[in-house]
Amino acid sequence: MKYVSQPRAIVRHRRWTIALGVVMMSVLVGPVLVPVVLYGFFGFDTHSFLAGLGPATRYLAASALFAVLLAVFVTAMYSTIVWRRRSSPSEGIACPSCLYMLKDTEPAGQCPECGMSYVVEDLSSLWAGQRRKENCVFQLDLLFLGDDWSALPRAIARHRRRVIVSGLAHRMLFAVGLGLFPVWILLFRDSPLFLYVTLIAFGIENVILFGVYFPLESRWQRRIGKEVTMLCPECLSQTVRSPDGLSRCQACGAVMGSDALTALWARERERADWPRFSAHR
Repeated sequence: MKYVSQPRAIVRHRRWTIALGVVMMSVLVGPVLVPVVLYGFFGFDTHSFLAGLGPATRYLAASALFAVLLAVFVTAMYSTIVWRRRSSPSEGIACPSCLYMLKDTEPAGQCPECGMSYVVEDLSSLWAGQRRKENCVFQLDLLFLGDDWSALPRAIARHRRRVIVSGLAHRMLFAVGLGLFPVWILLFRDSPLFLYVTLIAFGIENVILFGVYFPLESRWQRRIGKEVTMLCPECLSQTVRSPDGLSRCQACGAVMGSDALTALWARERERADWPRFSAHR
C-alpha cells in the first residue's frame, strides 16, 4: 500500500507542533518587535508608556506574559508525550489516520474506527520512518515518558527515571529563563534583577543539560556496549548462558531467555546512533 500523502493523524500532529512553535516565537519575539514597529510607524514610545505604569500593573503584565509562554512550553511537552504514547502502543500498531490500536496478527485489514484499509507491513514501515524523524537524544526524557516502560527490568527503568528527572529539570529551568527574558526586555529593562535571574536559570540549565542529562545516556551506552548480550537487565552484572537457551545472572539470580535478552539490549543500543540536538521533521 502506497501513501500518496501523509496520514491525517501525522499531519494533525505536525500542524499542532508548528502552531505551538509559532505561538511561542510570537511571545518571545513580540516584546522586541512590537515596540520597534509602533515607534517606527506611529511614533509611539512603548517603553516610556510602560515605564509610567505603576509597579503593580507592570508585575501583573509580566505575570501574564510569563504564564502564557510557560503554558505553551508545557503544552508542547505534554503534546510530545501523548503523541508518543498514542502512536507507539505496547501491543498492536496504531492507525495512521485516527491512532486507533489495530491488531497486527493479520497481514491486512480495515480500521474499525475510521474505516481505513491497511497492510501491517506498510504501517510498520510508515511508523518506523516516523520514529526515525522523532528520535532525538535531546527529547529522550519526553520519549521515555511516552513509552510504556512499567514492565522493564530494574536497571533499565532506573536509568530512564534518572534521564526523565534531569531532562524535566533542565526543561523547566529553560522555560523559566525563556519566559523571563521577554519580561525583562519589555517591562523591566531599568532593573537588572530579571536579567540576573534569567542568566542564572540558563546557567544552571546548561549545567544540568551538559553535565548530567547527556552524560547519563553517554555513560549508559558505553556500559551496555561493552557486553553485547551478557549483562543482567536487573542489576547490570554478568550473566551466564546455559544450553537450555536461558541466561542467568550470577549476582541476583535473574533468569531471562537469551534471545529476549539480546533483543532487549539491541533496542537500548539503537539510541547510540540517534541525533543529539534536533530531530528532522
